[in-house]
Amino acid sequence: MHRKKFLRTLCAFSAAAVLLMPSVQKINADETIEIDVSIDTSLDRKAISRYIYGINDTASLSGIRATALNQTGNDFMTYNWENNFSNAGESYLAANRDVIADRYNRHSSDPAVAADGLITTANHNHIDFKIASLPTIGYVAADSYGPLLNSEVAPSDRWVKTYTSKQGEYSLLPDKNDDAVYIDEYLNYIINYYGKSAFGGISAYSVGGDSFTWSKEFPLASDNFTVEDYMQRTLDMAEMVKKADSNALVVGGGFSSIDSCATFAENAGWSKYKNDYSWFVDYYLYEVSKASQQNGKRLIDIIDVKYFPEEKTEYGISIISETSDEANKMRIQAVRALWDGSYSKEGENKEFFPLLPTFQASINEYYPGTKLALTEYNFGGGNNITGGIAQVDALGCFAEEGVFLACLSPDKDDDTTYQYSAINLFTNYDGNGGEFGDVSVRSENDNAELCSSFAAIDNEGVLNVILSNKSDTLTETINIDISSEYRYSFAETYGFSFGKPEITKGMSYSLSDDYLSVTLEPYSVMLISFKPALSVEAKPEETSAVTSVVTENPPEVTSSPEEVTPEETTDETHETEKNSDIIPLLKIGAVLFGLLTAIGMIYLFANELRNQKEE
Repeated sequence: MHRKKFLRTLCAFSAAAVLLMPSVQKINADETIEIDVSIDTSLDRKAISRYIYGINDTASLSGIRATALNQTGNDFMTYNWENNFSNAGESYLAANRDVIADRYNRHSSDPAVAADGLITTANHNHIDFKIASLPTIGYVAADSYGPLLNSEVAPSDRWVKTYTSKQGEYSLLPDKNDDAVYIDEYLNYIINYYGKSAFGGISAYSVGGDSFTWSKEFPLASDNFTVEDYMQRTLDMAEMVKKADSNALVVGGGFSSIDSCATFAENAGWSKYKNDYSWFVDYYLYEVSKASQQNGKRLIDIIDVKYFPEEKTEYGISIISETSDEANKMRIQAVRALWDGSYSKEGENKEFFPLLPTFQASINEYYPGTKLALTEYNFGGGNNITGGIAQVDALGCFAEEGVFLACLSPDKDDDTTYQYSAINLFTNYDGNGGEFGDVSVRSENDNAELCSSFAAIDNEGVLNVILSNKSDTLTETINIDISSEYRYSFAETYGFSFGKPEITKGMSYSLSDDYLSVTLEPYSVMLISFKPALSVEAKPEETSAVTSVVTENPPEVTSSPEEVTPEETTDETHETEKNSDIIPLLKIGAVLFGLLTAIGMIYLFANELRNQKEE
């Protein structure tokens, strides 16, 4: 009796072990997947603008190698360059204030501290492309005495009227008591002290501003606000800039949302035009093109849209400010709204996505040659690996889609460790100024949802490929096949990953053919820099299909002086090695338990037959 009880217990325990065995196998069966990436340096070649690696002047510039610095904020829409006072709009109690000088650590008594601060900050951080914002609404702040009353709508003593052009001579000591602020005198001041754009001055001027911001934030300053008035002020400002500095670029649009791209502010005369254009962007480009033809020169060089993802978690929290598992996974995929037509974009304006191709189509139709900019964007998660992956995807997308200018827009106090590493991977991956490349080339992979791949080549034939593993559980084996005029004999890797935000150097490889297989851990980013063979500048012409067959032999791994030492191996790696040792033992144990179960069941069955026979 006791023996039967023991055996039944043993059988039950063994059966449980057998049931557990499939779950152990399931956890590890899909741990590694293979993804094929094909690179062709002769296809989809597109020059990469070096100014897509920019940042806004409200952010910390420590730990980043940026290439453009953008002046941002509602205060610049009402910035009085003579006394440095401004008004940030209804969201800030419609208060006149003195914050511009504080931003740049300057004295308000000096004129034009916004320009001085922008240029000085950029030069200190070795940033050569600088974008300044010009007030276009029509009025600027007269004082810094705080909130305005509704009765103090412009014109009033709390505002000073602006004029695009001054009749008479310019002064480097502006008259603060003449009830007028001249924007061309501001440019004259900048050029006199800092030079024109070609000699270290302001590279580009942003004019116009967003129409929704005009109407919603500045009802006390934007009198007689109509679509015609908005366009005329924008064009007058653009023409003035071109007269003052013909080489300076003019940034127009400044659309702060997809809503403002789609339509114009309510009750502003837009109904007369909206049926003739698919969205306001088309009308804007058409009017600028027409004015440029009449003027005999291009007035707007760059059209600007600010982009922040609208995706929210199930609790209604924006993914920009959330780092839950749900938000992290949504963030990584949200970048696809910029370029991928298969990405399911929700919202009432989803017909305008993917955003960048839609903008480019409008440019091609209404004002060809206009450059595209995102002077403010942020996918959030700056202190999270998913923020770094999203940032890499955004920059790779900007390179492939031909964006001219892009500036990350985090708050000054945000933790941007991963986002900055993503930018540095494109601008300074080796710590010695190593850049992504000059020309974007075709890079395709067979699983865009789990892996992103971008490739660029420079004029010396160096090919850089950036890969990102978007999965938090799967290890990816990436098989890279390269078609190029160059033979590549050597490759080295750099990257960052979960728990390790700083860029570190990885393995180095000697190549026997233009093929390489690498491993990407979950939630990681890798740049692979392929160096062409010194003795052979270009491949010989292939005479048969056999010569293009990829070798099945893996590339030889060579040691590197900077290769990670065993002491630098992470805890996660040790844990993986432990798991790899334990899992086979668990499987063997489960099999043995299964055999014991079978033996026990046979014994019980035979014993039961014997008892019945004896009875």
